[in-house]
Amino acid sequence: MTAADFKTLSIGFVIELCIARLELAAGREDRSEETYLKMRDILPVVIERFERGEIGEERYTEWMDKYMRLEGMYGFEYND
Repeated sequence: MTAADFKTLSIGFVIELCIARLELAAGREDRSEETYLKMRDILPVVIERFERGEIGEERYTEWMDKYMRLEGMYGFEYND
């Protein structure tokens, strides 16, 4: 990441990225990128199950909130 990237990134994203980097430097293992990739793979299934009523509104909203947060952190790296 360079200073030029800061023009296109939100301050929230930059703060989350800095925190993640500091945690990694402190020896904590971060698996959020791996979690994002797994969630991305099952996203269509989750949406389908919600639309069929197999997943409740609260559980779906919590899952989507987490997915969207991770999408904001890692999604730009995995555009297909």
